[in-house]
This record gives sequence, structure tokens and C-alpha cells, in this order.
Amino acid sequence: MPDNRLGNYVRERRRELGLTQEELAERIGGSASQAEVSRLERGTIVFPRRSRLEGLAAALEVTLGTLLVHSGWMTNDEGELVDRMPRGVGRRAVTELVAGRSAYAIGGRGG
Repeated sequence: MPDNRLGNYVRERRRELGLTQEELAERIGGSASQAEVSRLERGTIVFPRRSRLEGLAAALEVTLGTLLVHSGWMTNDEGELVDRMPRGVGRRAVTELVAGRSAYAIGGRGG
């Protein structure tokens, strides 16, 4: 079973903000749904696309780097580097930074 630190952090932060899964999905925007938030919290979405991670970070009122650090995929220094990356940098650059931190997450399922 893969590590679910991202899902655990999302649930914890969502609750700190007093949000339901539905409200978090609305904050994320796009096609995000309550079911997707639930799957993320349960760990069945292992490595979401960068655009979804950015929306999730904004919805949780944290930076993308902070989200990745709490997921266990990056160190604090790497998280700070991600926060300085231009918005147009895609999943490949982020996964290259994460490489070696969570081989299952990168090579496994994603959303």
C-alpha cells in the first residue's frame, strides 16, 4: 500500500479550515468533485497532475511546495524551489524533483 501522507494532510488541512469535501472540491474548481477529494484523502489518487495540485494548494490556502513537503515527496528546500518555479512548468519538471522520493507515486496511478 502506498504512503498516504498527501491524503492525510489534505484531510487534516480541510478540517482545520472547517470545509466539507464538497466545499473543498468547489474551491479547487475545474472538474473537481467530492468523490475526487474523497479518493485523494483515501490514497487512491496517488500523484495528481500539477494543475490539480496547484488548485488543491490554493484551496487549502498553502503553497504548492508546502503541499509537496507535507506529502513527504520533497524536503523543505525542494518545496521552496517548487514555489519559485514559474507557473508554466509542467508535471515533468516537478516529478523530476520528486524522483527517488516516492517511486510508486511517480510510476503508479495518477489523476
